[in-house]
Amino acid sequence: MKTLTFFLTFFALFVLVGNVSADEPAPQYDYSVDGDGVRLVMLGWGDEEPYASAELREQYEQSGVYNTETDALIYPMQYAYDAVISADGRYLTILEIRSSFGGSVADATVIHFLENGEPFATVTTKELVEKPEELFQTVSHFAWLEDWSFSQTTNLLYVETIPADRYIFDITTGELRAGEVVQPQSDMPVVTIALVVGVVLVVGLFLWRQKNRMAPAIMLLFLSLAGCNLGQTPPPVVEIPSCDFTAIMTDTPDNDLFTGDVPISTENLPTLTETNRIGIGNVNRMTVTPDGKAIALATNNGYRLYSAETLASLGGGAWGETVYDIAFSPNCAWMSYVTDSPTPNIRRVADNAVWEIDLALPIDVGKPYDLEANQYEFEQFRSVTLTNGAIALLTSEDELEYWDIEANKRIFHRNRSYELGQLATTRDGLLFALSDLKELRLYASDTGELQQSIYTPDNVSAIAFSPDGSLVATVLYRNVIVWRVSDGEKVVEVETDGKAMHGAAISADNRTLITANSSRELSFWHVRNGRLDESVRESDSYITQFAVSPDSRTAIALTDQNELQRWDLPNRSLGSTATIGTNYRALAISPDDTTLALINGTTGVDQRESAEHPTTFNINGDITSLAYVPNGQIAVATTTAPITLFAADGTPLRTFGDSDSSGLSLAISPDGTLLAGGTNSDVRVWRVADGSQVWMVDRIEEPMTSVIFSPDGTQLLAGGWEGAIKVYDAADGREQHSLYGHGHEITDLAFSHDGRMVASSSTDETVRLWDSTTWQEIGVLTHPIYSHSITSVAFSADDTLLAIGSYNNVSLWQVSEQSELIELAWAAQAEFDVAFSADGATLVAAGRDGLFHTWAVAP
Repeated sequence: MKTLTFFLTFFALFVLVGNVSADEPAPQYDYSVDGDGVRLVMLGWGDEEPYASAELREQYEQSGVYNTETDALIYPMQYAYDAVISADGRYLTILEIRSSFGGSVADATVIHFLENGEPFATVTTKELVEKPEELFQTVSHFAWLEDWSFSQTTNLLYVETIPADRYIFDITTGELRAGEVVQPQSDMPVVTIALVVGVVLVVGLFLWRQKNRMAPAIMLLFLSLAGCNLGQTPPPVVEIPSCDFTAIMTDTPDNDLFTGDVPISTENLPTLTETNRIGIGNVNRMTVTPDGKAIALATNNGYRLYSAETLASLGGGAWGETVYDIAFSPNCAWMSYVTDSPTPNIRRVADNAVWEIDLALPIDVGKPYDLEANQYEFEQFRSVTLTNGAIALLTSEDELEYWDIEANKRIFHRNRSYELGQLATTRDGLLFALSDLKELRLYASDTGELQQSIYTPDNVSAIAFSPDGSLVATVLYRNVIVWRVSDGEKVVEVETDGKAMHGAAISADNRTLITANSSRELSFWHVRNGRLDESVRESDSYITQFAVSPDSRTAIALTDQNELQRWDLPNRSLGSTATIGTNYRALAISPDDTTLALINGTTGVDQRESAEHPTTFNINGDITSLAYVPNGQIAVATTTAPITLFAADGTPLRTFGDSDSSGLSLAISPDGTLLAGGTNSDVRVWRVADGSQVWMVDRIEEPMTSVIFSPDGTQLLAGGWEGAIKVYDAADGREQHSLYGHGHEITDLAFSHDGRMVASSSTDETVRLWDSTTWQEIGVLTHPIYSHSITSVAFSADDTLLAIGSYNNVSLWQVSEQSELIELAWAAQAEFDVAFSADGATLVAAGRDGLFHTWAVAP
């Protein structure tokens, strides 16, 4: 009897202290909602008419979601105010009252989202109400819901809470479309917790003094019923900094293009330097800045920042350098980028002050190719990430360096015998991640101590932390796995049939995983169960890199077409795009060395007198070739129209031939009077002055991909798809010679300045040298390492050097020795076009990687 008395006394105290009323009944009626093969059944606590349904109570023993009359999929631990269901019956959402005898708790589920009867997302009271403890409470529930409505057309659920907060949820994803989820907080106010604990201790002590053996059990029972999660600490609220990048932005240098004074030769080759690098080239890494307002790109020509809102350029820095990676500390205090330099570039964002750390690594940068060792002796930093006080760096030799920035002190160093991969940092800067070969390692940012080691089934190509740092996603080749940071356990794994994964991100509420794949899609997955919710494709470009803003409302994608894309994630739609670069397909230098013309993309012609500020005009058709007339006019060949002569401002002047004479290649005679064109079936020569045809060689069996006049203008050479080279009399078109040796398409032809030698390049990976007096082959240039198509050739002014542009690189060769001397540029799939200026003092190379370069002898 004493025990019962104290039990009732304590229960009364609990109700008073916890501001909990005696339970007022929740809705006491029975109902069911039918979906597509799914039925939600809710049975009230009362069994009296008119609330109880005899039919439901006879068929079902308890509330639940059923896929048959007797087999329950789930049994709710609550009674529902009501439920909504999508028009197709696939999605079900329950608006709930939490039933928890002994006191309601603020982290109780009040909205439950289900797909085909399976739960995939929930919302708790404390996510909807800032101070749930101030709501009217009963022993079993909060009175939180004021009103709601549902649109079966849009599948949007509109919810209004008693404090007059309004929310809009998409019941197909559980995603919050409007409103702001309240930051998690403790379930009960501190004063209430203290009072409850005090009451329990007093009652327990009294029972103990009464020698009641049930005292400890009763104390534990009431502590658990009270729902006082005393050990629970809310996750940290990560403040988003406001970043000002003004100090680290510099103007693009506007240098002269033709700065060389001395013709390039074998003797002065050691002093050859790159004088210009124009364009963006490959984007090696993309990231969203800590404040989410800008996009940072590490490119083959410095780093660039773009507005995340408008995609407009904000500027950049490190012009002329290849930047492999760029990172900002989470608090936006530090920035770092890595280049070919043996030390990382660390800058304070506020004032652009350079911060030097002495890594003391045996890094030797830029050694030439060692033919005997068959490899480059080359090491560089290739990846970087920053916490709020330290920097993590990866080298090409798989060394990991982690340094305290301001103290200039190494925190730790790792030297792996296998490949290291990616780096990433949590938004609060407390952890950083490193991917080894099939392993993800998580380190504490203050000490560098290993926190978790997670083994992955494949190599990790990208890492993405959730905004709160509790989850981390690893992007593998054809799947993405989400892991729990606290214990390294797998949360979910998603994969697509044969589609390579290029990026991933986790939404701010940890409910949605977003992936980009090789099918040009963004896919949205449920984190809890890995089900695909939706795949969206709104672009014909491949997404190669992918990042999400801190609020998870915007995604930024980089494509293989040099486009930035801004995605509206709540609406899952492509918002805007911006082209950030172009590719250069061919170039021409004016005879007076004042202007450079480039094929920009496929339909544009850029003319430049200096490094920046080109004048551009566009042409209908795919441009294949261009050449200067000595008076500054430009002849352009396309695949869809006759060869056309343009004034310097882009005004068309005249065409040559008819629609059948669309050109693959063209050339201007040295005196500027004749224009030659190679087409799919013939070679033709016209007079530049009036467009009249001089001669034509018809019925050629192969398309003519390259034509060139001899330096004295008496001969015309034409090379075709099958590898043959024809020599014609430039005056009347009579064939004089046929040169055979290449096995595939001729890509370029070049005469030496003295007219005694011809170089021909081909997709058969060779350059062949021909004696123009005998038309005999005198040499074959092949690289012992490179196995790529040769795309262009050009002789230096003294004919001692041959510049070779290939599918992947630009190099200079010594003609007499037929050997490579130096590699000047490298880029995958660039298909470089090369040319020397008329005075031989400047070498220019342009590639489809989006860069063009100039080199000259240093003064």
